[in-house]
Amino acid sequence: MRGTGMLLRCAVTGVTLVAAGLAPAAAEEVAKTAPMFEKLTGKIVSVDPERRVLTLDREPGPNMTTQREGFYVAQETLISKDGVPLKFDDLQIGPDVVTVEYLVEEGKQVAKSITIARQAVEQAAGTIDAVDLRKGELLVKPEGVLNGSKAKAFTMDERTVVSRNGVRSHATDLLRGERVRVAYTMIGDRAIARSIMLQQ
Repeated sequence: MRGTGMLLRCAVTGVTLVAAGLAPAAAEEVAKTAPMFEKLTGKIVSVDPERRVLTLDREPGPNMTTQREGFYVAQETLISKDGVPLKFDDLQIGPDVVTVEYLVEEGKQVAKSITIARQAVEQAAGTIDAVDLRKGELLVKPEGVLNGSKAKAFTMDERTVVSRNGVRSHATDLLRGERVRVAYTMIGDRAIARSIMLQQ
């Protein structure tokens, strides 16, 4: 019996050593063959429930035009907002920051995970230094800074609301020297103006 026990222990030890020797190699092989996800961050601009397609506005490229990307959302796609699991039907158009990890399968961008984080809205007040409506850019010199200080750049889009004294206005009313208060959110390193209030 003792001899049999010794043989069993040796056999188990041998299996353990072999497994320990193979584990790193197996892990390395899995890492090599694991798919590499692409990642894109932007805002939801449309949701197609019939085709299960989610469309995002991604950060504009060098030519300052908004780039849109569509993703197929499978039943197994992981969706969450602030750590809470969601369903496809919960996805809504809005200003929240959305990050999609995806793979290109048969020429189609297939979302593997969709993570939504509520955007923090920041405020800035100052004097308009320059406006470029063609580029959708507003430069505001912050209050209380010395002359020559760099103005802060804001990007305006079709969802930016301009108002004066609580009355809806237009971007053409933004003139150099006007005092404004800007509510904005950050996407990457860009400040996106959500509302611009002209002040007297």
